[in-house]
Amino acid sequence: MLVSLLKIVRAPMAALVLVSLVVLGWALSGTPVELSLGRIDLGPLGSADVSPSFGVVESLLLTLVAGVGNVVAIYSARNLVGQHRLARFAAYEIATVAGLAVAVTASSLPILAAGWTAATLAMSGLVAHPGTQQARRAARQAPTMNGHPQ
Repeated sequence: MLVSLLKIVRAPMAALVLVSLVVLGWALSGTPVELSLGRIDLGPLGSADVSPSFGVVESLLLTLVAGVGNVVAIYSARNLVGQHRLARFAAYEIATVAGLAVAVTASSLPILAAGWTAATLAMSGLVAHPGTQQARRAARQAPTMNGHPQ
């Protein structure tokens, strides 16, 4: 069960690395990619475009996020085998990387803010784990270090 869970975490990370490298190649060749996924109605605040943009800078940042996420997934596959918190860790890692991927490819401020907030909350969950005072203290400090006041 645990080995298959670790493979499930590693697969999307490896796929994101591959996609980010392909998109980076397109962007470096002078063909930036933008996907139009529609608009989200934000009520009285207006609406926001959900259109990830993959220019050179966005593609480089996505490659960095995907690469670090993949390294963490590989490292955790080797060092967290047998841990009872593995499923929780896997969910938070995927949520953190997904939030950061949304943030670095966002084409509108509300989408960037949503991705950054999701990544910050998920990262706090990665840092915090029950049982130790140091982990609880680190979890309280994580949002501040990521640009969110407590």
